[in-house]
Amino acid sequence: MPRGLSVVIPVYRDRGTLFRALDALEPQIADAAREVIVVESSGDETAPAVARRYPWARVIALSDRASYGRAVNLGAEIARGESIVVMDADALPQPGCLNALEQAGLRAEAVAGAVLNGPRGHPIAAAGHLLEFSNWLPGKRRAQHAAGCNFLVRRSAWRREGGFPEDVWTGADTTFSLRFGIAGTLAWAPDARVRHLNRTSLRGYLREQHKHGVGAVQIARGGDFPHAWVFRPALAPLAAGVKLLGVLRSLRRPVDAASMLLLSPLLLLGLVAWAVGVARSSRLAHLPLPVPAHE
Repeated sequence: MPRGLSVVIPVYRDRGTLFRALDALEPQIADAAREVIVVESSGDETAPAVARRYPWARVIALSDRASYGRAVNLGAEIARGESIVVMDADALPQPGCLNALEQAGLRAEAVAGAVLNGPRGHPIAAAGHLLEFSNWLPGKRRAQHAAGCNFLVRRSAWRREGGFPEDVWTGADTTFSLRFGIAGTLAWAPDARVRHLNRTSLRGYLREQHKHGVGAVQIARGGDFPHAWVFRPALAPLAAGVKLLGVLRSLRRPVDAASMLLLSPLLLLGLVAWAVGVARSSRLAHLPLPVPAHE
């Protein structure tokens, strides 16, 4: 009988951050009922390096790059746990994260965990964090969907829903987890926390926001995403306004609002890059993803 947790981590050219994530996970998987599955598709020496350094991790080595959704699904297919936890190679699980996810999972089919900013004190990383992860700040009261870097779903529900979509730039986690949010079967676990290693270079930050703008259009086409009607290339400026309002609504604490005011120039640049991605989505959606780089 399946039991425990299976943590699935998709990886593509994130060897350095992956090692940090696995180091943070190791104390939390001492229980034999927990396992870690790394799905590595860089086609380099990362997979054997992981196997040597972390013999307790199960490694799937792919010769060709897999989409994010495909990599996660491959890991989920061989998972032994009754619950699947999806995490990212650039997210560091904080102490007690898996325990908090597992506890919340006792009352729901899926669980969204909180996401903190990893590079503390870095303005570019802080701006990226607000634009990408404001829905999962610890002060939030609930979550409508989950971030793929900190998400639990029961294996039976995973199979029933067919896993992550495999043909999108970004947002496979949003498309999949939103189903549970709409159904009322998604729990919010603010004490289950990861620190996401956001981009720290201006170029990397703007490329990331552009990519998410392209992905937002694909997500909106996929179903019941809130305000989906506005996420169209022709309405890119309006879509950026809706996104900004969403970030503002997420700021529950004065310190968050103060940070947003200080970061407003960077946030504006990021929103412009995101809106350009929305406007260009119809031309770029078929192209391969840019290589991730944690500058």
